[in-house]
Amino acid sequence: MASTSSAVEADCLCAGESWSGGRKSSAETAIIEGVLKGRTLGMNFRIEIQPAIKITGLPIRVSMNSGRDFEDIPAVWNRAMNDGSIKKLQESVPEGSKLGVIGVSTIDYDEKTREFTYLIGIESPLNRSRLPDGCVDTATEAGTWAVFESRGSLPDAIQKTWKWIISEWFATSGYHRRDGADLEIYGPGDTNSPDYYCEVWIPVVN
Repeated sequence: MASTSSAVEADCLCAGESWSGGRKSSAETAIIEGVLKGRTLGMNFRIEIQPAIKITGLPIRVSMNSGRDFEDIPAVWNRAMNDGSIKKLQESVPEGSKLGVIGVSTIDYDEKTREFTYLIGIESPLNRSRLPDGCVDTATEAGTWAVFESRGSLPDAIQKTWKWIISEWFATSGYHRRDGADLEIYGPGDTNSPDYYCEVWIPVVN
C-alpha cells in the first residue's frame, strides 16, 4: 500500500505506459464483470482466470494485530522509495510485464500470531543484477481471481477497499479465499489524486 507524494514517485511503481491493470485480452482471460453494493459503499469488481505468476521482491514481516498492517505497509513503501529500492525494482521489471512494482501479501500467514510476509515486488526477472539486496522469490498459482477496483489517494483508498472486501464482499458474494498471495496492482499517476486508480487481486474459489 504505497503512500507517495508526487506523480514522479508514482512512475516508479509501474511499468510505464504499457500498464493495463494486468488484464489479459478476451482471448486469454475469462472475465465476468460485476458490481456488488456493500452496506456502506459500493465497489466494482470482476472475476478473472489468470496463469501462474513468478514474483521477486523485498519482504517484511507484518502483524495484523490492532491494525498495525495499515501503518507498517505504507511505512515500508516510503522507506523503499527513499532508499532507492523502488527504483532498482522498477529498473528490473521484465520486458513485457504489465504489473510493474506491486504489493504481495498473506504469504506464510500465521494464525496464532496473525502475522504474514508482505513483499514489494515485480514479476521475476531473468536479469537479477539490478535487484536490491534482500529480495526473495515466491509465486502465485494459476486460477480464479477476484479483482477489485480502488479509486482515490493512497493509502486511504486501498485500505478502505481492503476493509470492504473483508467485511462485506466475502460475506455476500458466495466466493471463498483459496490458498495463495493477494496482490496490489498500482497504476501510473499521482497517488495523492482523488482519481488515482489501483487494484486488489485475491485468489478465490466459488
